[in-house]
Amino acid sequence: MEEARRLADQIDELQRIGPVAAARCEHAALRGDLTAVIKIAEPVFAEAVRLGDLYLQAELAYWLRKAGRAVDLPDVDHPFAPLARGDWQAAAHIWEERGCPYHQAVALADSQDPDALLEALPILDSLGATPLARQVRAGLRQLGVPNVPRGPMAGTRENPAGLTERQLEVLRLLAAGLTNGEIAAQLVLSVRTVDRHVAEILAKLGVTSRRAAAARAASLGISAQGR
Repeated sequence: MEEARRLADQIDELQRIGPVAAARCEHAALRGDLTAVIKIAEPVFAEAVRLGDLYLQAELAYWLRKAGRAVDLPDVDHPFAPLARGDWQAAAHIWEERGCPYHQAVALADSQDPDALLEALPILDSLGATPLARQVRAGLRQLGVPNVPRGPMAGTRENPAGLTERQLEVLRLLAAGLTNGEIAAQLVLSVRTVDRHVAEILAKLGVTSRRAAAARAASLGISAQGR
């Protein structure tokens, strides 16, 4: 993170500084350091206003509001805009439609509605987003919600998709670009068995293609295994 900040500052362009600032704001917020959020966001937000970058204004306005420093935001068609105004429901709907589960959970986590927080938890747990999941659980306890769901066990965190060890082996090889026949040869299995494993993997990952499965594996931190 600091290396990214240093490089962005060297380039000294908003298109570099802005995304790094937003990431640093999120990092600070997940640590609970709201003072740092304001310190990071305010000068970059001001620069975004000066240069007319509405999308960056929307994202940084959200983090500033989270830190207790509300700012005026013009009309802008961006999912962070409703969040910056406190409309977590609209933001969650937009992020869900765009296929962005983490940001959907971020919007749900912005609520004080226990049902929304409980909806966010399995999304965060499936993505391994432990810091925000921890905050959501703390928020549920503060709201007096009984029997707050526990976090996943260590084995589940390492394998959030719930795949078997054999399916993980197949997925790593699939993500590396091997065909079913090549996977069968490497694992000393029949091609029919690999076909079945691949079908089950696609179902568990909720995808319909090998390319999508490889992308999903990468997002879950399941590394590809070379030939």
